[in-house]
Amino acid sequence: MHETAFDRFIALVEMDQRAHNLAKERTTLLIQQQTIQAQLDSLHGEVEVAHQRVRILQKRIDAFDLELNIVDTQERDKKERINNASTTREYYSLEQEIASLSNQRAVLEEKLFNLWNELEQAQSAYATLMETAPQETAQLEKLLATLNEQNSYIHKQLQDYNHNRTSYTTGVDQELLNQYENMKTTTDNPVVAVANTSCTGCFYPINQQNLSELKHNKLVSCKQCFRLLYIPGIKTA
Repeated sequence: MHETAFDRFIALVEMDQRAHNLAKERTTLLIQQQTIQAQLDSLHGEVEVAHQRVRILQKRIDAFDLELNIVDTQERDKKERINNASTTREYYSLEQEIASLSNQRAVLEEKLFNLWNELEQAQSAYATLMETAPQETAQLEKLLATLNEQNSYIHKQLQDYNHNRTSYTTGVDQELLNQYENMKTTTDNPVVAVANTSCTGCFYPINQQNLSELKHNKLVSCKQCFRLLYIPGIKTA
Protein backbone atom coordinates (compact mmCIF):
# COMPACT_ATOMS: atom_id res chain seq x y z
CA MET A 1 0.00 0.00 0.00
CA HIS A 2 1.28 3.46 -0.84
CA GLU A 3 -0.29 6.88 -0.48
CA THR A 4 -1.35 8.48 -3.76
CA ALA A 5 -2.21 12.07 -4.62
CA PHE A 6 -5.87 11.08 -4.34
CA ASP A 7 -5.29 9.64 -0.87
CA ARG A 8 -3.60 12.90 0.15
CA PHE A 9 -6.53 14.85 -1.22
CA ILE A 10 -9.06 12.80 0.75
CA ALA A 11 -6.94 13.19 3.90
CA LEU A 12 -7.04 16.96 3.35
CA VAL A 13 -10.80 16.88 2.81
CA GLU A 14 -11.43 14.84 5.94
CA MET A 15 -9.24 17.16 7.99
CA ASP A 16 -11.12 20.18 6.60
CA GLN A 17 -14.40 18.49 7.48
CA ARG A 18 -13.26 17.96 11.06
CA ALA A 19 -12.17 21.60 11.23
CA HIS A 20 -15.50 22.69 9.76
CA ASN A 21 -17.37 20.74 12.43
CA LEU A 22 -15.11 22.18 15.12
CA ALA A 23 -15.80 25.70 13.86
CA LYS A 24 -19.55 25.05 13.97
CA GLU A 25 -19.21 23.65 17.48
CA ARG A 26 -17.23 26.71 18.53
CA THR A 27 -19.90 29.00 17.09
CA THR A 28 -22.50 27.15 19.17
CA LEU A 29 -20.30 27.51 22.24
CA LEU A 30 -19.87 31.23 21.63
CA ILE A 31 -23.64 31.67 21.38
CA GLN A 32 -24.08 29.74 24.63
CA GLN A 33 -21.39 31.88 26.28
CA GLN A 34 -23.15 35.05 25.16
CA THR A 35 -26.46 33.73 26.46
CA ILE A 36 -24.99 32.84 29.86
CA GLN A 37 -23.20 36.19 30.08
CA ALA A 38 -26.46 37.97 29.24
CA GLN A 39 -28.19 36.03 32.02
CA LEU A 40 -25.45 37.04 34.45
CA ASP A 41 -25.68 40.69 33.41
CA SER A 42 -29.47 40.55 33.72
CA LEU A 43 -29.24 39.02 37.20
CA HIS A 44 -26.72 41.62 38.35
CA GLY A 45 -28.91 44.34 36.85
CA GLU A 46 -31.99 42.97 38.59
CA VAL A 47 -30.23 43.04 41.96
CA GLU A 48 -28.95 46.57 41.35
CA VAL A 49 -32.41 47.81 40.30
CA ALA A 50 -33.97 46.26 43.41
CA HIS A 51 -31.30 47.86 45.59
CA GLN A 52 -31.74 51.26 43.96
CA ARG A 53 -35.53 51.06 44.41
CA VAL A 54 -35.08 50.52 48.16
CA ARG A 55 -32.71 53.48 48.37
CA ILE A 56 -35.00 55.75 46.34
CA LEU A 57 -38.03 54.87 48.47
CA GLN A 58 -36.04 55.47 51.65
CA LYS A 59 -34.98 58.90 50.36
CA ARG A 60 -38.57 59.77 49.42
CA ILE A 61 -39.76 58.72 52.88
CA ASP A 62 -37.05 60.85 54.48
CA ALA A 63 -38.11 63.83 52.36
CA PHE A 64 -41.79 63.41 53.24
CA ASP A 65 -40.88 62.92 56.92
CA LEU A 66 -39.01 66.21 56.85
CA GLU A 67 -41.94 67.95 55.13
CA LEU A 68 -44.37 66.44 57.65
CA ASN A 69 -42.25 67.66 60.55
CA ILE A 70 -42.30 71.17 59.09
CA VAL A 71 -46.10 71.04 58.71
CA ASP A 72 -46.48 69.71 62.26
CA THR A 73 -44.30 72.50 63.62
CA GLN A 74 -46.26 75.12 61.70
CA GLU A 75 -49.57 73.63 62.83
CA ARG A 76 -48.52 73.61 66.50
CA ASP A 77 -47.34 77.18 66.15
CA LYS A 78 -50.66 78.28 64.64
CA LYS A 79 -52.61 76.48 67.37
CA GLU A 80 -50.60 78.27 70.03
CA ARG A 81 -51.14 81.60 68.31
CA ILE A 82 -54.88 81.11 67.86
CA ASN A 83 -55.34 80.92 71.60
CA ASN A 84 -53.80 84.36 71.87
CA ALA A 85 -55.58 85.91 68.89
CA SER A 86 -56.42 89.52 69.65
CA THR A 87 -59.09 89.96 66.96
CA THR A 88 -61.80 87.86 65.34
CA ARG A 89 -60.18 88.42 61.97
CA GLU A 90 -56.85 87.09 63.22
CA TYR A 91 -58.62 84.13 64.81
CA TYR A 92 -60.43 83.10 61.62
CA SER A 93 -57.27 83.62 59.55
CA LEU A 94 -55.30 81.33 61.85
CA GLU A 95 -58.18 78.84 61.85
CA GLN A 96 -58.06 78.63 58.03
CA GLU A 97 -54.29 78.22 58.10
CA ILE A 98 -54.58 75.44 60.67
CA ALA A 99 -57.21 73.68 58.55
CA SER A 100 -54.98 73.97 55.49
CA LEU A 101 -51.99 72.61 57.40
CA SER A 102 -54.13 69.80 58.77
CA ASN A 103 -55.12 68.84 55.21
CA GLN A 104 -51.47 68.95 54.14
CA ARG A 105 -50.56 66.72 57.07
CA ALA A 106 -53.29 64.22 56.15
CA VAL A 107 -52.08 64.10 52.55
CA LEU A 108 -48.48 63.64 53.64
CA GLU A 109 -49.41 60.93 56.13
CA GLU A 110 -51.31 59.04 53.42
CA LYS A 111 -48.36 59.33 51.05
CA LEU A 112 -46.01 58.15 53.77
CA PHE A 113 -48.27 55.21 54.58
CA ASN A 114 -48.27 54.15 50.91
CA LEU A 115 -44.51 54.67 50.62
CA TRP A 116 -43.85 52.56 53.70
CA ASN A 117 -45.90 49.75 52.12
CA GLU A 118 -43.92 50.11 48.89
CA LEU A 119 -40.66 50.12 50.83
CA GLU A 120 -41.64 46.98 52.73
CA GLN A 121 -42.40 45.19 49.46
CA ALA A 122 -39.20 46.49 47.85
CA GLN A 123 -37.10 45.40 50.83
CA SER A 124 -38.72 41.96 50.76
CA ALA A 125 -38.03 41.60 47.01
CA TYR A 126 -34.44 42.76 47.48
CA ALA A 127 -33.90 40.38 50.40
CA THR A 128 -35.22 37.48 48.32
CA LEU A 129 -32.86 38.37 45.48
CA MET A 130 -29.93 38.61 47.87
CA GLU A 131 -30.72 35.07 49.04
CA THR A 132 -31.12 33.51 45.58
CA ALA A 133 -28.80 35.61 43.40
CA PRO A 134 -25.47 34.37 44.81
CA GLN A 135 -26.33 30.73 44.13
CA GLU A 136 -27.69 31.51 40.66
CA THR A 137 -24.61 33.62 39.94
CA ALA A 138 -22.29 30.83 41.06
CA GLN A 139 -24.09 28.29 38.87
CA LEU A 140 -23.98 30.56 35.83
CA GLU A 141 -20.32 31.44 36.38
CA LYS A 142 -19.44 27.75 36.73
CA LEU A 143 -21.25 26.97 33.48
CA LEU A 144 -19.57 29.92 31.77
CA ALA A 145 -16.15 28.72 32.96
CA THR A 146 -16.85 25.26 31.51
CA LEU A 147 -17.89 26.78 28.19
CA ASN A 148 -14.78 28.98 28.18
CA GLU A 149 -12.62 25.92 28.77
CA GLN A 150 -14.30 24.00 25.95
CA ASN A 151 -13.99 27.00 23.66
CA SER A 152 -10.28 27.37 24.44
CA TYR A 153 -9.71 23.68 23.70
CA ILE A 154 -11.47 23.91 20.34
CA HIS A 155 -9.66 27.15 19.55
CA LYS A 156 -6.35 25.38 20.16
CA GLN A 157 -7.40 22.53 17.86
CA LEU A 158 -8.31 25.00 15.13
CA GLN A 159 -4.98 26.76 15.55
CA ASP A 160 -3.20 23.42 15.14
CA TYR A 161 -5.32 22.72 12.06
CA ASN A 162 -4.42 26.06 10.47
CA HIS A 163 -0.76 25.45 11.28
CA ASN A 164 -0.69 21.95 9.80
CA ARG A 165 -3.05 22.33 6.84
CA THR A 166 -0.37 23.36 4.36
CA SER A 167 1.46 20.08 4.91
CA TYR A 168 -1.70 18.20 3.89
CA THR A 169 -1.79 19.95 0.52
CA THR A 170 1.65 18.61 -0.38
CA GLY A 171 1.38 15.98 -3.07
CA VAL A 172 -2.21 16.88 -4.00
CA ASP A 173 -2.90 17.52 -7.68
CA GLN A 174 -2.84 21.32 -8.03
CA GLU A 175 -5.76 21.48 -10.46
CA LEU A 176 -7.89 19.38 -8.12
CA LEU A 177 -6.78 21.47 -5.16
CA ASN A 178 -7.73 24.70 -6.96
CA GLN A 179 -11.12 23.27 -7.87
CA TYR A 180 -11.68 22.23 -4.26
CA GLU A 181 -10.62 25.60 -2.85
CA ASN A 182 -12.92 27.43 -5.29
CA MET A 183 -15.86 25.21 -4.35
CA LYS A 184 -15.23 25.90 -0.66
CA THR A 185 -15.98 29.59 -1.20
CA THR A 186 -19.57 28.83 -2.17
CA THR A 187 -20.36 25.43 -0.61
CA ASP A 188 -19.96 23.98 2.85
CA ASN A 189 -18.15 20.64 2.65
CA PRO A 190 -17.75 20.62 -1.15
CA VAL A 191 -16.37 17.07 -1.02
CA VAL A 192 -18.49 14.52 0.84
CA ALA A 193 -18.47 10.80 1.39
CA VAL A 194 -20.84 8.24 -0.07
CA ALA A 195 -22.77 6.20 2.49
CA ASN A 196 -25.36 3.52 1.71
CA THR A 197 -24.95 4.37 -2.00
CA SER A 198 -26.11 7.96 -1.39
CA CYS A 199 -24.47 11.37 -1.23
CA THR A 200 -24.11 12.37 2.43
CA GLY A 201 -24.44 16.03 1.46
CA CYS A 202 -27.96 15.83 0.03
CA PHE A 203 -28.79 12.07 0.24
CA TYR A 204 -29.22 11.76 -3.51
CA PRO A 205 -28.78 8.11 -4.64
CA ILE A 206 -25.64 7.31 -6.64
CA ASN A 207 -26.02 5.05 -9.68
CA GLN A 208 -23.98 1.89 -10.13
CA GLN A 209 -21.74 3.32 -12.83
CA ASN A 210 -20.71 6.24 -10.62
CA LEU A 211 -20.20 3.89 -7.68
CA SER A 212 -17.88 1.77 -9.81
CA GLU A 213 -15.90 4.85 -10.82
CA LEU A 214 -15.67 5.98 -7.21
CA LYS A 215 -14.29 2.59 -6.18
CA HIS A 216 -11.44 3.22 -8.61
CA ASN A 217 -10.71 6.63 -7.09
CA LYS A 218 -12.24 8.56 -9.95
CA LEU A 219 -13.83 11.85 -8.99
CA VAL A 220 -17.58 11.97 -9.50
CA SER A 221 -19.94 14.87 -8.89
CA CYS A 222 -23.32 14.40 -7.22
CA LYS A 223 -26.09 14.93 -9.77
CA GLN A 224 -28.19 16.76 -7.16
CA CYS A 225 -25.87 19.07 -5.15
CA PHE A 226 -22.79 18.89 -7.44
CA ARG A 227 -20.43 18.14 -4.57
CA LEU A 228 -17.45 15.93 -5.30
CA LEU A 229 -17.91 12.41 -3.96
CA TYR A 230 -15.61 9.74 -2.55
CA ILE A 231 -15.93 6.41 -0.80
CA PRO A 232 -14.15 6.41 2.58
CA GLY A 233 -11.50 3.80 3.29
CA ILE A 234 -10.52 2.98 -0.29
CA LYS A 235 -6.75 3.05 -0.79
CA THR A 236 -4.80 2.59 -3.97
CA ALA A 237 -2.68 -0.54 -4.02
